[in-house]
Amino acid sequence: MRSAFFSTPPLLLTSLTTFIFATLAHAENNDFSQNYQAPSRGFIIENGTVSGLDRVSAELYSGSGNLNTGGGIRLGLSNAELILNSNSNANNQNDLLLKWAMKDYKLNAETSHVINWSALGGISHVDTDTIDSFSFQFGASATIDADAASFTVTPTLVHIDINDIDDTYINLGLGAHVGVIDTLSGLFSLGAEAIITTQDDQDDLFAFGARWSYNERVNIDLIPLVLGGTDLKGLPGMVKLNIVF
Repeated sequence: MRSAFFSTPPLLLTSLTTFIFATLAHAENNDFSQNYQAPSRGFIIENGTVSGLDRVSAELYSGSGNLNTGGGIRLGLSNAELILNSNSNANNQNDLLLKWAMKDYKLNAETSHVINWSALGGISHVDTDTIDSFSFQFGASATIDADAASFTVTPTLVHIDINDIDDTYINLGLGAHVGVIDTLSGLFSLGAEAIITTQDDQDDLFAFGARWSYNERVNIDLIPLVLGGTDLKGLPGMVKLNIVF
């Protein structure tokens, strides 16, 4: 994920400005016309929801510049979800993650808003000419929907062995997404996410982009701006395709 993208053209700034104004103008409590089945993740963090039993989705990753292609499978289990990723970032990382749905939490009796949350556990592996890394992560993810917007917080504890050096640190994922407009061509949403880390010699990561829910089973994420140790900038930027079966 930290490889360089093409230089940001002026069109990127124009597009982001248009997105911001569209958000302020259209972010309302809409009755969306389709039952969109978005993946139980944001751009770079997991949501507090799980996909559900017998629901399977396949993912493809690609993008501008030197970003490697990759993919994944998300399998809905009984009260859980199993996630398998290959080449999930530019370091050829492979992931196995289990999300276990916990009981929904309601803030109070008067509100209709519910917090969906899940326990997380997983392993990741990177093996290249210069890096041999194996890590474990444990944590939780909580998501609350508020009208057309959703907000997510994901704290995780990570223990990593990289080139025979151990390290333990905390990642805090934060995300906010808002449905901008629902059309005959699908639902368009905007999102901003961050991963704040205590890992030594690593920068926090920020991602800004859009999700196009083309129909009830197809979702496309376009993420033209990722800021971290090496900024990723370009059009279309990082691209993620999710197809539900």
